[in-house]
Amino acid sequence: MTPLALAGGGDTAVGADRRRAAWQTLFALAAALVPYLLLHTRYYRYYIDDAWWVADIHHYFRTGIMEEYLFRTPDAPDRVIIFGKAFFLIYGAFLERAGWTKGNALLLSSLFIWLSAGIWWLIAGRLRLSPALRKLVSLSILVFPAFFSAAHLARPDALVLFLASLTFYVFLRGWHLIAGFFLLVSMEVHLMGVTGFFFILAWVIAERRGLFAGWRLLLRAGGAFALGTFAGVLYYLVLHRGRFSLDLLVTTLTAYQGMNSFRYGFVAKYFVQYYWYRHTWELLLILAAVFVFVKKRLWRGGSFPVVFLPVMLLSSFVTSRPNANYMPLVYPAFLIFVYDTFERAGLLRKLLPCVAAALIVLYGGQWWINRNFDFEAIVAETRSSLPDASLPVIGMPDNWFVVPEGTFYPIYPSVQYIPDLGLKEFYLVRNDYIGHHSRNYRELTDWIAERYELTPVRSFVAYEDQRVEIYHCRSRIATAGPRGATAPGGET
Repeated sequence: MTPLALAGGGDTAVGADRRRAAWQTLFALAAALVPYLLLHTRYYRYYIDDAWWVADIHHYFRTGIMEEYLFRTPDAPDRVIIFGKAFFLIYGAFLERAGWTKGNALLLSSLFIWLSAGIWWLIAGRLRLSPALRKLVSLSILVFPAFFSAAHLARPDALVLFLASLTFYVFLRGWHLIAGFFLLVSMEVHLMGVTGFFFILAWVIAERRGLFAGWRLLLRAGGAFALGTFAGVLYYLVLHRGRFSLDLLVTTLTAYQGMNSFRYGFVAKYFVQYYWYRHTWELLLILAAVFVFVKKRLWRGGSFPVVFLPVMLLSSFVTSRPNANYMPLVYPAFLIFVYDTFERAGLLRKLLPCVAAALIVLYGGQWWINRNFDFEAIVAETRSSLPDASLPVIGMPDNWFVVPEGTFYPIYPSVQYIPDLGLKEFYLVRNDYIGHHSRNYRELTDWIAERYELTPVRSFVAYEDQRVEIYHCRSRIATAGPRGATAPGGET
């Protein structure tokens, strides 16, 4: 056979391999899309932060004021918000056009997770990870629970992950000024945007020998990065002009620190939270990787994966606040560590079927449990059951989506002022199937029943045997709640 023929045959084989790889990637992406379609507004039947954030964004778009108006008393010191304006603008602009629904907010969160997966595919290439790890890391960002949860919550975490990842990518590209600017853009969305700095720190430590050999280049890169962060500070001040003050910053940071009652960081919190059962298999996977890593002494190679995980674990203690929702910001380090460990140990092919099985069981089981739950249908039916749009509505926080343009008071422990309102007439929406998520649900509904005449308006099935009950409430006395009265269970 001639060399030309051999070359042609080689080209054909390479082309066939590329086509096969392309089809495999498309199949994997389609498979990753399935749980998003099946569990949209079903992954969580209820999560307080959805109404919390979307209501605040809606309030900003109607009044021009950034404040936690729904879940804080009017005189609360941390009511004013001085971070997250970009988050408000992006989500608010989208919801103004698409509609102020939970489903639309979750679509945007999902989009940022998918964009983050794409950025990590680019990052993995810059980190010189193997082609297999490059695909696995990006695909895992789509489907592992930490990221999937962020995609199904109307919180800023998905946007922060996107911006922090983008910060890291542009830094790896050598665009240090832009990286410094993006770092501050990310931190403006949420202080946890500082994660982008820890991404960069891990890479600097891993590449320290080459970096410190050229000190002039290092100084130039550091200077450009510092200049970018200065530009980011100016961006923040312009964005919050007229609202920012040092007193507000101190108040915000003090309130933030006051939430740090659990001293083991958000990584530990992730595995012991309310939904701990979704993450048990992940913990076993990580422990298995640590066992293989130590047994085979893999710290001798794979510089970045070895450094990345400890640095990100350190970041969870530095940032301190024990909020499990921050986990996707550090989880890329876990993915890279686990996959790199099993690949170098020659066990990656054995691992992947186990991971796939765990994900199928998790999301398949979640879909089966919530298959009859349709949040948007519940909202629509509840709204149609409120004939007088001028009356206030009291209910679990998710009922804000029923009356986004109306007057709403949530049943939530931090909302202690309802008895002080002296309401004479309103609607009460009872969702007993999620009432356990608010510690004062039973106490407040009992308090209402004692002081108001409740007339049933509508009762319908939410899902399976769980019901939504709507009551028209009219005061039995001249003033329903004397000044100074408080609803039981009022802890934040």
